[in-house]
Amino acid sequence: MNGVFYILNLLLFNIYSIFLFIVNVQATISKDFSNFLIKEYGEEVEKLIARRDLGFGGSFGGGQENEGNNRISKRRPIIFVHGLTNVAGTYEYIRRYFLTKGYNNSELYATTYSYGVKKFLKDKMECRHITQVNFIN
Repeated sequence: MNGVFYILNLLLFNIYSIFLFIVNVQATISKDFSNFLIKEYGEEVEKLIARRDLGFGGSFGGGQENEGNNRISKRRPIIFVHGLTNVAGTYEYIRRYFLTKGYNNSELYATTYSYGVKKFLKDKMECRHITQVNFIN
């Protein structure tokens, strides 16, 4: 009976941890950044950068509406570029570190240029991945 409770507790802990990660990860780029991309580059590029198809953690950056005047960049923006088997949300903890050091969401950007672990055996680094990252540069 003890083993069953141990497994249930472990399972609940894992579900709780995943829930916390999902709740805390910024879902996608801000509305303002989205509008800027559409205006300057078109809807296809905006869709490519936002990566809503991946759900939470597909991208982040561009500030949040509740930041008010803090949305103005005071520093050189940082663009996080992940490896082929990761997604932008992998850098959530690093984004949070920079937020504690005075950066704001208008200065921190990432997009997912591939599919992370979903297709890593079939995927490879391609020129289009570099082009995608350069759109937010």
